[in-house]
Order: sequence, then C-alpha cells, then structure tokens
Amino acid sequence: MKKLTLEIRPGKGFGELDFTASDQQVLDYLGDPDTTEVVDDEEDSMSTILWDYIDKGFSLFFEGDNTARFAACETDNPETSLFGQKIFELTEDEIIDLMKENNYKNIDTDNEIWGERRVSFDDALIDFYFKNDRLISVNWGVVINEKGEVEWYK
Repeated sequence: MKKLTLEIRPGKGFGELDFTASDQQVLDYLGDPDTTEVVDDEEDSMSTILWDYIDKGFSLFFEGDNTARFAACETDNPETSLFGQKIFELTEDEIIDLMKENNYKNIDTDNEIWGERRVSFDDALIDFYFKNDRLISVNWGVVINEKGEVEWYK
C-alpha cells in the first residue's frame, strides 16, 4: 500500500491514480476500502461500485460492465489540493477564480434541496459543495463507457 497525494487532477484522476485504472490497480495501490457498495442505475443499466476510504477522507467510484474502472472521486479531506492550492481553505469566490485561471469557465450553481450550495464546472466535470459558506466536499470524474474507456471529458 502506498500513500496517495491528495491532489485533484480534473479529467485525469486523483494524486497518482489515473481515471480508468482497474479496481485491482487501485486495490494494489491503496489497499482494501473500509466499505464497498454497488449502486445500480436503472437508466443506463451500468453498475457503479463505490469504495469508501473513510479514514482517508475520500470515496472512489468505479464503472464498467466487464472491467470496473476508476471513474470518479469525492473527497472531504482538508489536505486536498487543486492547482497547488489547498482547496478547503478557499472561499467560493476564490475557487471560482482558481478554476477560471486554469481555463475552466462553464460554471453552474444551484442551492440543493438538502441545504448545500453546489458550484459546478461542467467543462471539468467537477462539483464543489458548500454549507454555511464553507467547502464541505468536492466530486469530480470522467464518463466511462462499457469498455472501461473514457468516453467524454471536456
């Protein structure tokens, strides 16, 4: 098991883990997750497998019918960085500026019914969630097809 650099890499992965890595490659790198869950999507008939690394402050999502491939990540770990900045230390406006400085401009915001504010950059497939004006989680990924390949990013 190796230590993961907690760096968000839009369209590419998380730290040293690249999107499309197999579940076995991730297992070899990080070891066993604390919990796992299979989430079935009735719309596209593809299952998503969720691995929670609770003590490390992140969850990984795998997709693909024949071979499970790393497709998305969610983190609430305060040590996580994005473009060299500790993301959980930034305000919403600072995060928006950081994304724009790195050529991500397709922004969408919404106040979710459960009480969080979502700031999304569709061109990076990344969502930032805020509660009481503080960033509480980040979710990002790519679209993986049934062959385990990146189908869409940017």
